[in-house]
Amino acid sequence: MTAIAFEAHRNHVTVSYYPTFEAREGAFNDSVGRLVPSRLAGPARFWTDLTEISQRRLTADETARVAFITSNPRDCLAFATPQQVLIAACLRTGIDASAIQGLVRETAEEFGLAVNLYQPLRTLSGGESVKLAMAKAAIAVKSSHRLSVSSPFSWLSAANAGLLTQLLDRYTQRCLPVSIFALEEEDVTEPDPSLGNAAVGFSPVVFSLCLKDVSVRLATAVALATADPPRVQFSDAAFTLPSPCFLTGDNGQGKSLMAKLLAGAMVGDGQINVDGAAGGGRPRMIFQDVVTQMLSRTAEGMLDNVSNDDRTAFGDVYGEIFDACRAGIAGDTGDAMAPSMDDLPEVPTLLDIKLLLAAQRLNSETSLLILDEPDWGLSRRTAAAYVLAVVGAAHRRGIPILVISHKNWWTPLANSRLEVTKEMAGGADNRDGFFVRLIKES
Repeated sequence: MTAIAFEAHRNHVTVSYYPTFEAREGAFNDSVGRLVPSRLAGPARFWTDLTEISQRRLTADETARVAFITSNPRDCLAFATPQQVLIAACLRTGIDASAIQGLVRETAEEFGLAVNLYQPLRTLSGGESVKLAMAKAAIAVKSSHRLSVSSPFSWLSAANAGLLTQLLDRYTQRCLPVSIFALEEEDVTEPDPSLGNAAVGFSPVVFSLCLKDVSVRLATAVALATADPPRVQFSDAAFTLPSPCFLTGDNGQGKSLMAKLLAGAMVGDGQINVDGAAGGGRPRMIFQDVVTQMLSRTAEGMLDNVSNDDRTAFGDVYGEIFDACRAGIAGDTGDAMAPSMDDLPEVPTLLDIKLLLAAQRLNSETSLLILDEPDWGLSRRTAAAYVLAVVGAAHRRGIPILVISHKNWWTPLANSRLEVTKEMAGGADNRDGFFVRLIKES
């Protein structure tokens, strides 16, 4: 048992560990009265679950008085900005209107969100989103009977880990029970030495990264049409980097913004050039929240637009990384057991989704494959096996890898390192924009 878990048990907080995303989500969903619809079984199942939830009569019983933070914190956040989320939490709790603005500012300061209060919710990083979910839960303590939290350790950087303790203290001081649902070894902070040993045999791959006058606007589509929104500017860069490259930085420093710009998932200004060893193609990305990236498709649905010829090539890549990942999890090198492309699971696991997305990207022309927080939804052992399988397959094809994470797990795997740091543009919050500096570590 880790020190975190031991202290939590002493303070009447239960921390439970699960081997898979599905097992953890099932236990968490039971704790909140089955209020979270399935997002892994396709749109029909999602809407069936959502309809059943909306029709269920929620009375003021124990189930209806649970404060909770979902494994993807965005799933328990609504409204346009953090300020609106926190105001709504105050209103639901029944706080006197005259005290709301003061409590919102105080809570935002406590959870490191003062600069984000007016920032569009969709532009928050994963770490900033979980901090907002914790701030919302901190306000909800006044009207809740208990708290359930799913996988907080996967989102928070070391510098922000103390915020979870602050939240738990709010509940334990009122003698309210707290349940934390985590994946196995999710809260381990030390690097994984086995990664360095396993990566020794990878084929060498080098890529170049150049940025010139790059910026992106932080705004919703409506705001872009009606106002001049704040800009995030990025430092110019010209790096030659051996793969795998590890892009690190604290929560909210701009790691995912950088990745989305590189992959074209966000449109910015300026020049971005990535030249991989294999040549050709744009950078491709596997998001941290791969469930959203899957667009509610079934495993078979992800291949609807793939021709028969491409399907064969895709199957070869998928089988390669599936077998390598399975062997890494099991700790052996047994015979290949990848399912055929005609026998994919109707309801994929989260690991299935990650493997399918990786195979799609490796089977296309790409100059760089970006893995954003690849451990999300996986135990430490499974995450290591997954990343090693993808890196090995990518390097065999001359495709470089960029791993983005605030965790030290991946340090032994890295052949190069980049760090991002954020600097405010002169104002008190992100309404004035900010500057992201990209530094190559020696």
